Amino acid sequence: MIRFSDEAKQNAIDEAHALFEYTGNPADGLSLYDDFFAHAATLATLPERYARLPEESQLLGVELRRL
Repeated sequence: MIRFSDEAKQNAIDEAHALFEYTGNPADGLSLYDDFFAHAATLATLPERYARLPEESQLLGVELRRL
């Protein structure tokens, strides 16, 4: 299962908004936001593709990976 912290979700929103402000095109921001979550969904089928965070994983008791 893939779960995102509230901070990660807010970061995705902030980055999408920043891109929209930079380009002036709302579609750019929406595309970035959608692409982030679509790319993250590949963790369900290819989890080894991303670096594991061993210390954080041990601390929280679940496997964490950096996207």
